[in-house]
Amino acid sequence: MPDTAVRATIDEVHGLAGVVIVLDTEGGRVVAQRGVEEDPLEIVLHFTGTWDELLAALLPVLGDGLQTRWTPERWWACSGGDHTAMGRDGRAVIVDASEAGPFLAALAGDGTVAGVRVW
Repeated sequence: MPDTAVRATIDEVHGLAGVVIVLDTEGGRVVAQRGVEEDPLEIVLHFTGTWDELLAALLPVLGDGLQTRWTPERWWACSGGDHTAMGRDGRAVIVDASEAGPFLAALAGDGTVAGVRVW
């Protein structure tokens, strides 16, 4: 049984059912990836940059609507079409939408999916 006190390797996470892409980042830069060919990696990086820009624009609106300050300090998730993307603690994972439930629960919880500590 894996030690869930230690974050799993990128390869262990990439081997989980439904996982399509795993990105590990440090200081805003991708340091390791699985599931992305060299050319599409630029598209993934563009997406994450666009996501950051959207959040920056959306946060003041959410704060006004909620009448309180709101920031996504712990984790983020975005779903559309056949895939769900999510991230926390320097690791982003894109999974098949049909397999997203346990990953979303782990994202908001203890970070563990099927005995593997993803985050």
